[in-house]
Amino acid sequence: MDQLGSEIEKMTAERERVHAQITSRGSSSASGAASESKLARDRLNEIRAEFQALKEERNALTARQKAASELSKAKIEAAKQMRGDLRFTSLAAIDGRIEDLQEQQETTSMSLPEEKALMKEISALRAQRGMVSKYDELMGAANTARDESRASRETNDARFKELHAEMDAVRERMDAQWAIVKEFDAKRDAERG
Repeated sequence: MDQLGSEIEKMTAERERVHAQITSRGSSSASGAASESKLARDRLNEIRAEFQALKEERNALTARQKAASELSKAKIEAAKQMRGDLRFTSLAAIDGRIEDLQEQQETTSMSLPEEKALMKEISALRAQRGMVSKYDELMGAANTARDESRASRETNDARFKELHAEMDAVRERMDAQWAIVKEFDAKRDAERG
């Protein structure tokens, strides 16, 4: 707020200085008023360009935040889809189930078709270990992307607040400069008419 107040004071002082120059020159020099008007408009255009640069920075931050969020969502969605295809989501659970099945095979008497089905399940579980490893990697990447997106959002939120404050200050300077331009235009119109 102090910066905003000081910016307003600077613009007011500049306005008074320019106004004093206009008043001291009088209405005798129409070309002087026109050149002062042009200078004021040039300054207004510089302020507008500064405001536009701030808007572009804000838009770039928004786009970066959206991209990070979309990447995080895509990785989480891919992990969810892979999860649907898996019976187990950890290697420890698969290993535990394989041990249980092997113990059952060794301690229980069963028919040949039952034993074949048991062996087939053990083979399927062993084959699924690779998919579970990929799932773990994908979940790790999804969690990392989510954490990075949150950290980025926190950092960007602080910068968004700074940008909005800067934009408000520039907008006030632009309004003050516009008032100066209007004064020049009014003076010019009065000199013409």
